[in-house]
Amino acid sequence: MLRDHLQESTAGITDWIAQIFRLAQRLDAFERDEMIKQDAEAVPRALRELQARIEHEDDDAVRAQARRALESKRAQAQNLTKLINTMENAELQLDATLTALGTVYSQLMLIRSKDDIEDSRAQRLRGDIAEQIARLNELQSAMDEVYGKRESQ
Repeated sequence: MLRDHLQESTAGITDWIAQIFRLAQRLDAFERDEMIKQDAEAVPRALRELQARIEHEDDDAVRAQARRALESKRAQAQNLTKLINTMENAELQLDATLTALGTVYSQLMLIRSKDDIEDSRAQRLRGDIAEQIARLNELQSAMDEVYGKRESQ
């Protein structure tokens, strides 16, 4: 029953590891994405520049266009912030998940070693029982010889 439970647990752990792997791949792709890095640096500067342009622009049409560009950049900045925060949370979650996986692994190894110990104890017990049976058989044979000799006398 314990082995069945452990096998079911290890099947779940396999799925868990696959999810960890996918998350790690996404984090790696995010870290390698040069466009996101460039945007994260450029967007705040562009926001400042557009805001300054709006404040100093004399032409209403240009100022209106700059406001639309500013709103678009603000939306981009918000999305970048959400993305970066989500990826930071994912990285922290990955660390926590790996720690939990390590804990589960050591618990499974402990259970396995206890199971091995129990198997070892069971083997010793079976050996002791076999030894006792052999002694009882020898004793029975010796008794049979004694009783057989008595009966023949």
